[in-house]
Amino acid sequence: MKNLIRTKTAGIIAVLLLALTAVSCASDEYYYSPLEGRWELVAVNGIPVMEEDVSEFVFYSNQTGTFGQYDAYGRWNTYPITWDLSYGAGGSDILNIYMPNDTWNYRMALTSTTLTLLDLMTGNTLLYSAY
Repeated sequence: MKNLIRTKTAGIIAVLLLALTAVSCASDEYYYSPLEGRWELVAVNGIPVMEEDVSEFVFYSNQTGTFGQYDAYGRWNTYPITWDLSYGAGGSDILNIYMPNDTWNYRMALTSTTLTLLDLMTGNTLLYSAY
């Protein structure tokens, strides 16, 4: 009788371990960041931007995206980016943007409709609006 209970208990534990292992190996997990989407620059240091000074970020869930802006001739240019989030002093969110030849770092504040970026290089505060 004791052997039967031990065998059943061992069998149940083996099945539970197998189930936990199968669940934890799922490779198609999706991580949603509220940063995902399209953001258009609306103000720099509290001053609204003119149309020709507008820039745009598009962030995708796989930590890629695009940055777009007008050039000196009024043509819209789009550049590929990658991005990640890290934590700065005091637990602040830091947004790191990687372009082919440059890296931008911002202290970030995010709501459902606004993205405020403090440029850690220039000190400028950039206000983006979701659209």
